[in-house]
Amino acid sequence: MFRILVAGLALFVCHQLFAQTSTPPASSSLPLSQPPSVARAEPKMQLGTFFETLKQQKLDAGVDGLLQGTLLAEQKPQELKLFVGQMKSAFEFYGYPVQAEFVSEQKIGESLYRYRYLTRNKSDAPLFWNFLFYKRSSSFEVLTFTFFDDPAKAGF
Repeated sequence: MFRILVAGLALFVCHQLFAQTSTPPASSSLPLSQPPSVARAEPKMQLGTFFETLKQQKLDAGVDGLLQGTLLAEQKPQELKLFVGQMKSAFEFYGYPVQAEFVSEQKIGESLYRYRYLTRNKSDAPLFWNFLFYKRSSSFEVLTFTFFDDPAKAGF
């Protein structure tokens, strides 16, 4: 019970970090209008690759592949480090994903979409994922993402 409470608290703290807005540091070498440096597949393809990499228990490679060249990686590197640590803790507790299930796609605007996924993990417990994709220049990239062990907190 205590481990579940700690994992839930950690997920809440991580969610709060990603929910806060941040401005790019003054020393940022890339203006916001610059197109992404990485050619990207459509969001569902990006997420499919991300979850396939997680199934192979390659968390760092999965996160790096999903976020390479994104505004999120450029603007919030410290928060990402903390978030990856929380993901590691969750996977130690629940196990890595063994299956990822697409749940929904929501068009919020012409350049903003939300994707929801459910993962079944080795412990047979589900995790609930939310991803916001933003169209930057000509391709979509992850703007923010979260996961929870409670479907209500994830908006399911």
